[in-house]
Amino acid sequence: MSKAKKIEDFNDSYNSDLIDGLFDNITPEEQTDTDYKMKLAAKIYGALKRKGWTQSQLAGSMDKQVSVISKWLSGTHNFTIDTLIAIQRILNVQLLDVEEYKEKKVLDVKLTISSETSHFSDTELHRYIQEAGGMSATSISKTPILESQW
Repeated sequence: MSKAKKIEDFNDSYNSDLIDGLFDNITPEEQTDTDYKMKLAAKIYGALKRKGWTQSQLAGSMDKQVSVISKWLSGTHNFTIDTLIAIQRILNVQLLDVEEYKEKKVLDVKLTISSETSHFSDTELHRYIQEAGGMSATSISKTPILESQW
């Protein structure tokens, strides 16, 4: 009987066409939304641990089922403002920052990068661009580069 594998058992070379196809269909906006939800869940989890509470204790203080708290911490829940305000108050953590809102200025720049990137999927390119400089790409055009002799 084979033993179930843990995520740690897979190395960086693990590849799945199905998973790659799913990631390729995620827009940068959807990825940003998911990232925010995951960070929010992590912030709530951190506040819960700093307070020394379990999910059951938070559930009891908010008159919720433990399964609801578990969903909140999964990073997939779409919170109401009222719920976020209650979590802030109970866990003494700032989740909303509406006091000092400053509109971000957007500068449209067309940047052409000539490099061998054919092995990147669109999703990988978006992630690479965002991680490299905190930028986001609204579109990516893959144009073959023809080498010329001078």
